[in-house]
Amino acid sequence: IGGNNIMKFIEKILMASEDVQSYLVTGRCENELADGSIVTIGDLCDHAVYKNVKDMNARNLTAGYTKGKRYGIVDYVGVSQGTIQQVVYRVGSKVLGLPVPANENTRVRIPQVGDEFYLADGNFEATPVAGTVYTGKADGSYVAGTEGDGFTFKVEYVTDKIMGQVNAGKKAYCTVLSV
Repeated sequence: IGGNNIMKFIEKILMASEDVQSYLVTGRCENELADGSIVTIGDLCDHAVYKNVKDMNARNLTAGYTKGKRYGIVDYVGVSQGTIQQVVYRVGSKVLGLPVPANENTRVRIPQVGDEFYLADGNFEATPVAGTVYTGKADGSYVAGTEGDGFTFKVEYVTDKIMGQVNAGKKAYCTVLSV
């Protein structure tokens, strides 16, 4: 995921997870994940410190979407960081396109009908097309789908993703149709 130069990200616009805490989950995956990927949300993680205790604040994640399973979209809060004399310094703004490192906690948004967000064109299996309905795929990307068949969203339009003064590819404005 991190080795290629394809930008992958999600930018929330209007999502229920901003106001309803049960639609916002912290999760951890044993593999690297791309920002904006769809993931299956599993059981509670084992606690990092205490044996035989579950971490009530983190769930196991696996890449991909399976109809009928609890799922969400990775919204990684990755920020620029550096280590100076064994102290990690972080800049507080989200940096788009960073992958979630393996075994690191990440934010996951559980989509609801009517949610709106941008996804990078790199999150799609093929170039997104305005007016097309998409669904999650087993590898965490998105592919053309059929409305009402589990999780689906419509790409309303596709526009340039400008970062500073550079065109960093395309992003698709998405509206959730069914969950």
